[in-house]
This record gives sequence, structure tokens and C-alpha cells, in this order.
Amino acid sequence: MAVTGVVIRDGDVLLVRDHHGFWAGVGGWIEAGEHPEHALLRELREELGVEGEISRAFRPHLVWEVERASEKTNFLLFIYGVRLLSDEFTLQAEELTDVRWTSSDEWADLDMLPYVREIFDDRIQEWIDGS
Repeated sequence: MAVTGVVIRDGDVLLVRDHHGFWAGVGGWIEAGEHPEHALLRELREELGVEGEISRAFRPHLVWEVERASEKTNFLLFIYGVRLLSDEFTLQAEELTDVRWTSSDEWADLDMLPYVREIFDDRIQEWIDGS
């Protein structure tokens, strides 16, 4: 299982870039026994060095047959709206290479894994309306 946070400011979505050059929402894998909301707040601290609050839960997404290492994997992605308590980011170099606020028009040109782009394209209006 994994978790991602949707952070929206003035209609723009916060995206982070991993070491492979792919953009996505902040988030990651849920550790054994960890609640998804706690995992997301941990990821905010680890990746961006900021605290946040869960503002709402969005529909989860089943990610199917994603190439990962030597085999395909499936996982449930929990998606939450997040309100940041600060936007003074301290990127953790071992986690991320960049962070940016992005409009829906701009992310069409960003490198995203196919399942990430599919989720963003399909759900962005729902997220903006619910923020």
C-alpha cells in the first residue's frame, strides 16, 4: 500500500521530483502497521521538511501491474488532501531533487510515470473542487 497527498494552492498542485526524474504528489510506501494518514504526514516531514494536516480523504486508486524492479506489482494508493503548515521546504537530498507548484496545463510537459499521469488527468478537477 502507498499514500499520496494532494496539496493545492490557488489552483496549482504541489509536485515533487524523485531521483529518476519523475514528478508526482508527495508520498510513498506505507510501513507495516502504519496508518495511511500517519504515513503521509511522515512523508511530508521526510521529503519536504514540513508539517501538514489531512484536510480530506479522496477516493483511493488501485494501481495495477506497474513495472518495479524484476516483477510487476499492484498496490492500493490512498489519496488525501493536505494543508501545509509551512511552505518553506527543506528538500531531503536522499528523497527528492525538486519541488514546484504546477498548473494542470504545465504538468502535461513533465515526466510522470504513466499511472501517475492517469490519476492526475482523471482526478484533478475532483481534487481542486474538494480542496
